[in-house]
Amino acid sequence: METILPTEKKPYAWPDGTMGVIRIGTDFRFFGAAAGFPRRTAGTLDDPTALEVQNLKIENLGKPYHYAAGGPVYEDAAQERYSCSIMRNFTPSRRDIFHSTAS
Repeated sequence: METILPTEKKPYAWPDGTMGVIRIGTDFRFFGAAAGFPRRTAGTLDDPTALEVQNLKIENLGKPYHYAAGGPVYEDAAQERYSCSIMRNFTPSRRDIFHSTAS
């Protein structure tokens, strides 16, 4: 097994689950959850964070969630947008109750 990105170079808690990858020219955009929120990096297959690390926001969630992230990612070139399957979790103040939805 080969380590592509050593722990000290990884953004905090990234990736946390399935990743989406989109090729743009000779570079790649990597989409993955990080500490419950989506994060995008840009780079190469040898260094996925070489060019950029950016936190993203999922629009139109309807209410705040403690965790809202997902992958894989789909590109809609006609609308210049990306979409993905997401998981949303909400934990009320009582820790024995947990609400989760996926879309």
